[in-house]
Amino acid sequence: DEVHLVPRSGDGMYRTLLAALLSMNPRMKVIGFTATAYRTDSGMLHEGPDRLFTDIAYDIDVLRLVDAGYLCQVVPKRVDGTIKTDGVAVRGGEFVPGELEAAAMGVGMVAAAVDEILRYGADRRSWLVFASGIDHANAIASMLAEHVNTATIFGETPSDERTVKINAFRSGSLRCIVNVGVLTTGFNAPGVDLIALLRPTKSPGLYVQQVGRGLRN
Repeated sequence: DEVHLVPRSGDGMYRTLLAALLSMNPRMKVIGFTATAYRTDSGMLHEGPDRLFTDIAYDIDVLRLVDAGYLCQVVPKRVDGTIKTDGVAVRGGEFVPGELEAAAMGVGMVAAAVDEILRYGADRRSWLVFASGIDHANAIASMLAEHVNTATIFGETPSDERTVKINAFRSGSLRCIVNVGVLTTGFNAPGVDLIALLRPTKSPGLYVQQVGRGLRN
């Protein structure tokens, strides 16, 4: 599952395991599942050198799943301010994290974003915020916490603490979670009814994964 996370190179746990299994049985078939069958840095998962897969056996797009009632309809909202990324460097097809966070924390940017979250979230029950870095997330959470129950989750957050926060979020006792690159792939909280994208990206896959957290029925 989530095979877009398996690196194209021979490094990593999954590649090492698959290489060992293929050495024992060269005829072994590998089947992968993902909502985003591509990577920004290397394209489609079944194309190019060192590909792990040979073709796509079945796919269905998000719009068809929405129309069929399996996913929720996304309702985009116009925002008054956006994070300026014109001067942010790009490396490997994605914004350089430190420069992106600096842009996101420009004068007045955090306060303006929080004001819009409060405005659009007034009649929403479960808010999920994607921030551009830890300092950015803490700044957002500090301002939001003056109005609603808010928590932060980062990669360094201990697993037991993360579990407590996520359970509180799912139960409704915690209204907002601000995260940095954690609650994307595989995170499932059907109650989410507001997604705040404060983490610009050049990756279609990451964008779809972030927005997808609000598509669960």
